Amino acid sequence: FSIPEVRRHPWIARYHGTQYIRLLDTYSDHRAMPAGARRALYAEIAAIIRRRGGAIMIPYLAVLLLTRPVQ
Repeated sequence: FSIPEVRRHPWIARYHGTQYIRLLDTYSDHRAMPAGARRALYAEIAAIIRRRGGAIMIPYLAVLLLTRPVQ
């Protein structure tokens, strides 16, 4: 294969409090927490987001490596 070509695709997602909590609830380490602890954690996170304007911005980066067979 040829030397990989690297392409980077950064983006920023904006989450309102409830959207971010829904996202967190898809992570296995959060799902594995005892329900009471998870609810308390989510309540604190939601409160912080509300205090900071009601939304947060999360940066993401997708990295694509492209290569071709060498002939």
